[in-house]
Amino acid sequence: TELAPGQSTTVNAGDTVDFIIIVENQGTLDATNTEITDYVPTDLLYEASINTSAETGNPNNWNADSTYILPSLLAGEKDTILVKLIVDENFMGTSLVNWAEISADSGDDSDSTPDAIDGNGLGETTNQVDDVTNEDGTMGGDEDDHDEAQITVAQGFDLALSTELAPGQSTTVNAGDTVDFIIIVEN
Repeated sequence: TELAPGQSTTVNAGDTVDFIIIVENQGTLDATNTEITDYVPTDLLYEASINTSAETGNPNNWNADSTYILPSLLAGEKDTILVKLIVDENFMGTSLVNWAEISADSGDDSDSTPDAIDGNGLGETTNQVDDVTNEDGTMGGDEDDHDEAQITVAQGFDLALSTELAPGQSTTVNAGDTVDFIIIVEN
């Protein structure tokens, strides 16, 4: 999992972030019906409508629960899958990590144990290195079918100020009258 080409690593709350999941068949047999799960963190939002559009490249393969079915991957080939996630408008932290995993496959992956549980395998909780594809998670190395991408969420304030007459204040006044104004400051 990584950020899509051209996607900034720093985003704002409310932004749509483009991630790509690269699936590689390092074996000698073709893989069929491989399921990929994006473990969308709480403060990133998965919307099926933006992931089933023509923009994702394979519009009918994303399911409503953020799983993707890769019908076929030939031996020695790679496929890149785009997933769009939206940063929650109310997010108040500074970084978010998006994990994805091969959660089911049609055969016996010799160095991974595909499942749909994030962080349960030895190579998913220790020895994690971003974008590693040549280690054996069953032998204590990084799980090569489980990976992450991180974004930084810019936080700050945006102040605006306006001045207006106070409620009930007449717009017509005489010299020497007291005029009530209110100043409104908005973040």
